[in-house]
Order: sequence, then C-alpha cells, then structure tokens
Amino acid sequence: MPFFCAHIKFKEMPFMLFQFDSRHLSLIFNPMKKTLYTILFLLLGSLCNLQAAEFPKISTADNTFWYFIQFANSQNVLTSQGDGVKVQTHSMTGQPAQLWKIEGSESAGFTLTDKTGRHLYLNSTAKQGMAFASSKHQATKLKIKSLSSGKYEVTPYDNGAVALNQWEGPGVGHEVGLWDVGDVNNPLSFTPESALEAYRNLPRLIPYPSSLTLVEDETFELSQLHSIAYTNDVTQQQATEFANQLAATAGIQLNVEPCTTDRKDNAISVVIDNTLPDEGYTLVVDAKGVLIKTKTDAGYFYALQTIKQLLPNAFYEKNPVSGATWTLPQLFINDAPALDHRGFMLDVARHFFDKHEVMRILDIMAFYKMNRFHWHLTDDQGWRVEIPEYPRLTTVGSKRAGSFVNAGGGQKFFDDTEYGEGMYYTLDDLREVVKYAQERNITIIPEIDLPGHMVAAVAAYPELSCDPTKTYRVRVPGGISKDVLNIGKDSTIDFLKCVLGHVATVFPGPYIHLGGDECPTDQWRNNADCLERVRTEGLSGVEQLQSWLVELLGEYLYDNYGKQIIVWDELMAHWAATNKVKPVIMAWNHINKSAEAADLGFKSIVVPYQSLYLDMMQVSKSQADVNEIYQGGWGDGYVNSVPTVYSVNPVSALSGREDYCLGVQGNMWTETCNDNTQLEYQLLPRLLALAETGWLPESKKNWVSFYQRLQKHDELLDRMEYVYARHYIEANQDALQTAIQEAQTLLDTTTPSEAGYVSAEEHQTLSETLQKAKEGTADVQVLGNAIVHFKAADVVQPQENEVYQIVSASTYYKKRYVGSTMYQNQQGVRFHYTPQNEPEELWQFVKTGKGWKIRNAVTQQYIQLADYNKAVRMNATEATVFRLDKATVPAKQYDYVAGALVMTNADNYSATATGSTPRLFGHPSGDVVSFDDPMLCNPGTWRLVRITQYKPLLEALVKKCDKLIASNVPHQPGSFTDEAVSFLNAKVIVPVNAHLADGKAVSHAEYMEYAALYQQFLSFPRTSIVESLDEAYWYKIRNGYFTDYYAKLNPADKNVYPVRTTATTDDLLWRFVKNADGTVGIISRVGEVPACVESSVIDQTIHAGTTYSWKLSPYTTDEGPSGFNIIEASGAYSWYTNPDAFQTVLLKPRYWGASIWTFEKQAEKVTSIPHTAADTTQDAYYNLQGVKVGKDASKLQQGVYLCNGKKVMVR
Repeated sequence: MPFFCAHIKFKEMPFMLFQFDSRHLSLIFNPMKKTLYTILFLLLGSLCNLQAAEFPKISTADNTFWYFIQFANSQNVLTSQGDGVKVQTHSMTGQPAQLWKIEGSESAGFTLTDKTGRHLYLNSTAKQGMAFASSKHQATKLKIKSLSSGKYEVTPYDNGAVALNQWEGPGVGHEVGLWDVGDVNNPLSFTPESALEAYRNLPRLIPYPSSLTLVEDETFELSQLHSIAYTNDVTQQQATEFANQLAATAGIQLNVEPCTTDRKDNAISVVIDNTLPDEGYTLVVDAKGVLIKTKTDAGYFYALQTIKQLLPNAFYEKNPVSGATWTLPQLFINDAPALDHRGFMLDVARHFFDKHEVMRILDIMAFYKMNRFHWHLTDDQGWRVEIPEYPRLTTVGSKRAGSFVNAGGGQKFFDDTEYGEGMYYTLDDLREVVKYAQERNITIIPEIDLPGHMVAAVAAYPELSCDPTKTYRVRVPGGISKDVLNIGKDSTIDFLKCVLGHVATVFPGPYIHLGGDECPTDQWRNNADCLERVRTEGLSGVEQLQSWLVELLGEYLYDNYGKQIIVWDELMAHWAATNKVKPVIMAWNHINKSAEAADLGFKSIVVPYQSLYLDMMQVSKSQADVNEIYQGGWGDGYVNSVPTVYSVNPVSALSGREDYCLGVQGNMWTETCNDNTQLEYQLLPRLLALAETGWLPESKKNWVSFYQRLQKHDELLDRMEYVYARHYIEANQDALQTAIQEAQTLLDTTTPSEAGYVSAEEHQTLSETLQKAKEGTADVQVLGNAIVHFKAADVVQPQENEVYQIVSASTYYKKRYVGSTMYQNQQGVRFHYTPQNEPEELWQFVKTGKGWKIRNAVTQQYIQLADYNKAVRMNATEATVFRLDKATVPAKQYDYVAGALVMTNADNYSATATGSTPRLFGHPSGDVVSFDDPMLCNPGTWRLVRITQYKPLLEALVKKCDKLIASNVPHQPGSFTDEAVSFLNAKVIVPVNAHLADGKAVSHAEYMEYAALYQQFLSFPRTSIVESLDEAYWYKIRNGYFTDYYAKLNPADKNVYPVRTTATTDDLLWRFVKNADGTVGIISRVGEVPACVESSVIDQTIHAGTTYSWKLSPYTTDEGPSGFNIIEASGAYSWYTNPDAFQTVLLKPRYWGASIWTFEKQAEKVTSIPHTAADTTQDAYYNLQGVKVGKDASKLQQGVYLCNGKKVMVR
C-alpha cells in the first residue's frame, strides 16, 4: 500500500501534519514545537509487515509496560472476563481487562497479568487447553515466538507444538484456547497502550475518507464564513438546507451563491473538477476557508456530509446552542467510494413502514454516504403498492388475519390482530419518496418478488394461482409457501407486465428487482397450463419455467423502459445459457455466489445472510440485555454483530475479477419487526459499519479505528432522534450522571396516583431531589437515597368504579409483548396488539375482603384461574380473588419497572416464585394462563391503564360494527344472520353515528350501553357449517393447512388418502348428510359408502365402511390458517394429514395445525340418493344414512329425511 506524508507551508513555516489512512496512523515531527512524535504503523499495515517487529518490553518491579494482545486476522484483543472465567476476544476499548503486562524471561518463561491483577492461566497445556484469568490462580509460563510476518505466537513453556488461538476463528466474544502452531488464528501482536489514544483522536468521520491529511492544532472559525457556493439547482437546494441549519443553530448567516471559477476567501467555495470519480470529491479546510472540488452532484453532496460530521454536535440541534465551538479542523481530504452500490434493503411486506419512516431511513443512509435503497414491496404477507388496474391487491392483499410478532425461545408468538388495512403506498406516495431519495443521491431499486412469494396477490386474485378453486388468505407465518403464480397462463403474464410497467414508470433508476427466490415448483408439475408452457417453449422441465419468465420480463422491461433486472442468486441454478438477459445477481446464500455469478458473466451485489442480514441479533445471547428492543426474526442463536458486518470483504470471492462486484448491501427482513423503533434499533449502528465497508477498500479498513470513531456517533444519533443499539458504544457517564438519568427515567415513566404507580407526593419528592442534583445542591448519595425510597414506596390500587385496560409489561426480548392488551375471547382470555379500543379489552376491579375480582366491563363475567399452566376462563358467577402487588423480583440489573404489577391468587400468595403459585401470565400461544413468573420484564407482569375518554372508544366501536357487516357473507359458516345484522344496525350503528354527528361528549354510561347492545348482537346464533352445507351437491374436502391436498377414497383398500391434485374425479367427491343432532355423515361418491373410523383412538385411519356421525367445528391455528375440524365421536380427535409423515388421513388431536379442512362445493348436483329401508309401521324419521332421529318433525333440523319409505323435506 502506498504511504505518504505531506507538508504544506503556512505563513512560511512548516507545520506538522497528521497523515491518516485506515490502517496507518502517522504523527509527523513538527520542528517548530520541538516535539518528537513517534511514527506508529498499526494493525496489519504493509510497512509494518516489511520490518521485524520490536519484541515487547518486559515489565519489572520498577517499570511496567501495558499492551493490548491483538490477534492479527481480527484485530480483536485478549480480554479477561472475571475471576476464574475463560478469556475472550473483544474489540479494543482500553478497559483494564484488555491491558496486559509481560513478566519473566525467555529462559524461565513469561507470564501475562492484566490491569485488574488477573493472571492468564491454562487449564491444560495440551492441545484444546483453554485460557482463563484469575487473581487467585498461578500464571502459566509461556513462550513468545517471533514470526516472519512480524507477528508472534504465544505457546505454553512446556509445549511448543500449540499456541494461543482464537477459538472458532475471528470474532467478538470468542474464547481463547490452544491449537496447532501455524494456524491462521494464532498470530498476534503486542500493541502499546499509547496507540489507543491516537485512534481516539481521529476525526469522527464514518465512512472514513480514503485519504485525509490533518493540520495539527489548526482550525478555521466558521464565523468568518459569508457564503456557500453551489453548482446547479440540485446542489443549490443542498447548500440552502446547510446554510439554514447553520443559521438556526450557530447564528451564522451564509449567502447561497452560484459557483465561479475562482475560490473565494472566507467562503465554502466549489470548483468543478472533471478528473475526479463520479462520486468523488476533495475537501480543503485552511486559513482561507473551505474548498470543495467535485465532478458531480453526488460528490458535492458527500463533501457536505463530511463537513457536517466535522461540525460540533450543536449543529444537529433544532435551536441555538450556547457554548458550542463553531470551528472546522484544517485538513485535506481526497475521497471517493470503492464500490458503486452501497445499499440497504427494507422489507415492507411483512410489516409496513409508512413513507415518513422510509424517509427517515433515507436520511440516515445519505448521512453515511449510502446510495442504494432496495425496497421489497411485495411478499406472501402483504402487497404494498397500488396498481390501479388491480384494486384488490391493496384492498385484499394488504391485509392479513394476524402477524408473526416474536421469534421467542421454544415457541413463537403470533398476534391475532388483523394487520394491514390501509398499509400500502399509492403511486403518488412512491413518486414523493423517489424525489426525496434523489435529493439525497439515493437510487431506489423496487422489488416485486415473483413468481413465488405471491400469496398476497393470489389471495386477491385466485385466478392468478395454479388452483383458482382454492380460497387463499394472505399468509401470516414466515417460511416458503407452495402457492405460486400460474405462469402457464398468458393472463398471469399480462398481470405481471401491468404491475412492472407501473413500477418502471414510477422509479427512474436503471434497475428493477424481480425476486426469484424460494419458488417451489410442486404446483407447476401438476398444472396443465404450466406443463403446456414447458412444451410450447421447448423447456426441459418445470425447473426452467422461472428462468424463462425472468428472461421474458427482463426483455420486456429493457425494450419498453430501458431497465436492467436484479434477481436473487437461486435463479442461477436453472439459468439457460441461451438467455439474452444478463441479470445482476444478489448473492445472499453465500458470498461465494458472487464468484458463481462471475462464472456466468453476471455482475453481483453481495448480501450474504451469514453477515449482512440485519434482522439477526446484534450480539450473542450471553451479551444480550434482558430488554433488547428486538430479538430478530431468526432467534437468538443467529447473530450478525457490528464487527461481523465490518469484517465483510465484498470482493473476497472474486480474486482478479473484482470488477464483477457492483457493491454490498444489508438486508432487513421484517417478519417479526413490528415498528419503527425496532427497525431503527436493528439498523443502527450496523449501518455505519456497512457504510464504511462499501466506501473503503479492504486494504484501508481498520476495525479499531472504526470502533473508536463510532464512540462519538451516539451523540449524533441522539440529536437526530434515532433509536440505536448501544452494545458497541461505551458508557461514558459518572455516577451522578447515571443517577440523574435513572431518576429522570423513573419520573418520566410514572403516572402518579394511578393504579400500579406511586402517589403524586412520592413523585414530587423525587422530582425535587432530582432538580437539586441537576443544580449541584444534592450529591449522588442524596439522589441515590431518593431513588431507593421511590422504588420502595407503596403503589396505588385500582378504583372500583373505573374501567381499565390490562396491558402487558413484558419487555424480555424473547417474550416481548409489552403494550399488548388482555381481552375476553368467548369464554377464555387472550392478549393481542390492537388499536386498544376494543370493548372486549375493558375490565373492572371489584373489591372483596382478600383482594380483587377482575370482571369484564362489557360481558360482566369474571376471570377464573384454571389448573396450573392452563388457560384461564371467564365465568358468570365464580371468580378468582387476586392480589395486585408491585413487581419486585429483579431481572438481572432491572430491579424496578414503573407501573408493573403481578396479579396473584390471593389464597396462594407468594412474593417470589415457588414453581406453583398461580398468577396471570401471558403465554406465547396468546392465551392468558395460570403460571408462576413474577419476575420483572417478564410475561407475568402487567400495567393498568384507566380509561378517561370514551368518545374514541365509541368511534372505534361503530367502525368495528361497520366492518363486521361489510365483511359478512350471508349463509356462509360463521356469518351473522339477517336478524342479527338488522339488530346491530338499528340498535348500535344508526344511533351511535347520530350521537357522534352531534359532536357530543360520550359518558362512561353511554358507551357501556352501546357496548352492551354490541355484546347482545354477538350472542345471536351464527350460521353453522352444517347449515351452510347443501345436501344436494357434491363437495371436495381440502386440507386447510397443506392446502394443495384433498381427501381421496381409494376403493381398493377403502382408506382415505391425502392427494395433491387439481383434478375432480369421483374418488375426490363427497356429500354430506345432516343429522338431527347437528352431526353429519360424509359419503363418498365411489360406492356411496360413508367415511368412518373403527374407534376414537389417535392415529386411526379414516376409511369407508359403516355409518358414522362426524361433528364439524371451526378452528383457527396459532399461525393463522383456519378451517373446520372433522371430529370423531369422543370429541378429542379430528381428521388430520401430513403428507410427508403419514400415508393416510388419520385421527390426531383437533388442535393440531393440519387438523383443519375446508369444503369446496362443486357445480354438480347429487342426482340420486339411495333409499334406506325404513320402519313403515310408524311415522318415524330417519336420516339418509338410515339412523332413526325422531318422530316429531318440528324438532328436526332443516333437511331431507326418510319417513314411511319416502324422502320428505323438513323446512
């Protein structure tokens, strides 16, 4: 690597310059100051590798020398973790546990001791022995061997065949043990403690410039500036925004002027330099002012971002700040990015982020010089872009029945709140965001994922699917669906061209992403249209259909809109060599996929999930905080840390072919990312590491340099009001500041005198003490005592006549349900996220001698605890009496959470967990259960929120009623009857709308009156599944979970099998016979034989044989799919199928996911029904299976019966 240092003359005198690049830091001797600065070549610098390393100094009783022991291929340092604990590798921070002294001699052996007094020792000096640190254990004697690279290996004194090694390779938090000498994870260096200070003094620029020369101790006073220049209309806007911000915060007024060919003194001047790269710039700050040279608008924009980062923090405030130092350091920067594509992908299909949050993301991307925003607009879980020709894409395809909310530990949490209404972008919204991005030098790459990941589209338009007879619903869980587009139909191709035409028109960038990942071909193999497409296009099989489609659409987009395409790397597997289109490959499965792309002649963008998927955890489970804001969608076993992101070398797989890499990108999938807070938390600060990875070539990156600069960016992110993770940002507060922050948080999160919180007097006392501490009249001990007193104070109990919501206080990242509300669900109790204005979510507390009964305010039913670890129930008369106590059991460092209560059975109370104390607990299933977990931050803690405004609740109630009626499909299973709908209109909707139109306030009593009428409406009987079935028609029985599979009778063995098909043959057809008791018989068309089982035992195969009565019951799985259980006589088991595990349809517990079925009415009527011999001696009625059902026709359900040997209709 070239290394240089430059001198300039200023006032005819040479001044010392700092010459920085990312791996080298040099401090050049300044003769005027007669100060000698040592030239430091640190951390893998090329010059450092050319000379023999100086052996580290040995500490003695008189002289101590402290070193970081730094592994060469990770730049992480040896760090003790506690007394008797294994040592690990961590980022260089300068903490005492990272600084080691070397004692001893080469002949007697060396020992290592850190600044805390812990000695390094090995539990064995043989291979795989592990390194520990302890002040109580004798240090292990070591040898330090010099390597030709200038690095060292450290071996046990008595075993030179093994050396200290980064266990599991480079990485933060890895243990250190012994492995064979010569291993790549052994070499290390001894870096003097003083080196860290030099890194700490670097300018805080991220990404770091490719070349920066800093003039020591020289600055330019911004108050001398009088103007800022621009080059055109685009840069004029940027210059104006900069000038306005400077005026608002510093009071410095700049004229915004067009640039000239000459530089002006005391100005921010700009000169066009066509020799610079497209995004490159040079920046000079000297005694004359500021000079920017650039070739393009992008270069000008990036020069301004650099200036902004060099300005004081006050620049990021909204109002003037006193005491700020408004100067810039004198320097020279020559800068340009290494890669053209420096991107971030946001998935808005799984969870939606409105245009305003998208703009915030664009802002922070631009600030760190990122230039590509990949917008994942559609997927199975939601369609988020308006297409005028296909309105159901957004009216239907944007909404789903629930959401995958938390990856949890062993059990995922699926919220049952409908999600997505109105959550899409209009074409005008998209144009607005495009313009916003262009102003920040960001090109948007829209993605329409196809032909898989299209469940939302086929839910809206089933005719696009391979089986239009199915009822599709927008997908709730993650994973891969086999419901894909039918690309054998020309109408599907026309649909895609229409969608892509709108996208190509709205987005002016050169690329459109067509997805292409995770597209199963199962349905294509059995689809006549797709097989015909294979034949007519001369394809080798259905595996080539996707390649054919992408080629077709790629040509369409290029010919009509001049667009290139990007696809996920799976598409390469079946890409035809004869294809003309050369897509850009997004290499996500592995960085080596970029090499495979180059082999095919394709450019690539690297986004390997192993390091650049930002929906993974930021730190390992052992490092995670109890209250991590977001767990990640993969679980806590998947980690992509800040150093992991920084360590990516985008061109590492392309030796000699680096030009095939367009760039690097981080992806944020949002299956469980629920809101803006979680999004920003996952993005930051990893985005900063990603930005520098895309800006600097690998040879100029330096983790230690980056880490130290990162320490100054929390101040910027705070002022820009972003949420971010702090794992890699060191705490920098003294004890008093820490106490002030804690007290302020306690006050801010407390609603004084409300249920669960301290009294107003206690709140006021802490507030006054805090104010004294801020003024300097109360010390840390006084404030600390006030905090302890506040936490120990009693909390207020609820009021009997008030109405409350019971809201989860669970912030534990594996069970993060905080903000979800408890609600009555028929005779059970669940919790979910809603707008929190549902009548089912309203509760009252009834005082008894021992405690409180908890009553639903609308149904007037009480919560009753069931058996331990079982779901609680609602009861009209019987009620559990609860104690409501302040949650006090600590969760690691968290010993107090304002408002958090534990609700415990008063008859079996214990303040701490006993393993059996019954309390209200939010279970991952969504049910509230009886379980013993009183720990803070966990699902056994709740807050009470008193209702004070009833008008919003009434507005929500009438909106809910309108929606229920609008979505009601008469005479379908579960639908409301005409009588019920008329009642709701007359009693609730019409009078509530009149009340709200008058603008009147809404009292508690008025709301409760309407809520009670709404509850009465819900009590009306609904259309049952049996009532909806038509005995005169044949049906196909489809599994509601494995939705490609139908129940088929095999006449050979008379067993029922799951079969994947789109055909309609006799062995797939069934009719239903309604029985007087509400059960049904299920009769196959083949032989007119009924389906039955031998006994009510699990795993019994469904077969054809004797008459049998089945009960049909609606059921919705935890993951969202719904249908009907076909239940045997005992009521415990239902028809079930799992084609991968069982050959036949058999009995399994009714709550298993694939125990749900749907019934598809066919066009063909049942033409004849065989007569069953009836007892003609009396007027008895029989169902069509020959079972006697009674004598009184008035007591029979509507249907066809046999009486006196004849078919009769009972109406």
